[in-house]
Amino acid sequence: MSTTTTDRLSTVMAADAAVSAASGLVLALAAGPLGAWFDLTTSVVAAVGVLFVGHGAILWRTGRRPDRLRAGARYGVVANLVWVTAAVVVATTGLLTATATIALVVVSLVAGAFGVTQWRLLLSRY
Repeated sequence: MSTTTTDRLSTVMAADAAVSAASGLVLALAAGPLGAWFDLTTSVVAAVGVLFVGHGAILWRTGRRPDRLRAGARYGVVANLVWVTAAVVVATTGLLTATATIALVVVSLVAGAFGVTQWRLLLSRY
């Protein structure tokens, strides 16, 4: 992987980390009101928030260490793929309100974009 590709991968991982952690903090700190809005329990919303913060921390830590960059990016690809897959399953069950389903789809589009970008940069040889 060239220096330019390494820099881009590190930047994408940092962006994924920042978006994930910020979203997670909002979910965790406002779990009550968001849970009411999405018609979900506070504990479910808070748990997803904590999961996002943890995901962001892993990406940030591995994305800043050259010796862990590729492994961290592979983690990012898999984690984002798992999220998108789970979101498709949940969204198609009809268990969520329309508002919650829309939010889930939006988050999944962002996660998918980060995952695809990380995957393409991992495959890049230039």
